[in-house]
Amino acid sequence: MKKSEYIKMTLRGSPIALFAGIIDSSSMLILGKYTKLSLKLQVYISTFLAILISFFGHFLWTLKGQTSGKIFTKLAKFITINTVLFFISTEATLYSIEFINERIKDIKLTKDSLVNYLVVKKGDNYELNTEVNVIIKNIIGILWYLIQVSMFKFIF
Repeated sequence: MKKSEYIKMTLRGSPIALFAGIIDSSSMLILGKYTKLSLKLQVYISTFLAILISFFGHFLWTLKGQTSGKIFTKLAKFITINTVLFFISTEATLYSIEFINERIKDIKLTKDSLVNYLVVKKGDNYELNTEVNVIIKNIIGILWYLIQVSMFKFIF
């Protein structure tokens, strides 16, 4: 894919990536706030929803459904490639959150500390709150999107 095509495809697909990111973030936020699911399940479920939204959005909008071949073949390729990319992205997210949680678990906070807005106390330890977890996932997700666009030529 030429650099100009990559830039054009990236810009055209940005609204889809943004929408998938909103679905990803909001579903992770809802799962984190209102369920007892582990962080790992929250990340994987929200990521799977984003994969589906992303495929149909890119197929119908970014590429306007004008690709050759059957949609189910393309869906299978898209899910396969994105499952690998999302697995890497998800594991990087989980590793990052766990790395930070390990570093902050024993911090001493005062009541007026701004850090209180970023952490929650679980048992005797502190860990990042759901909102910060979602922010970390989104930062890593932006990097993933740039890789995903370059993979379109193999899928569509």
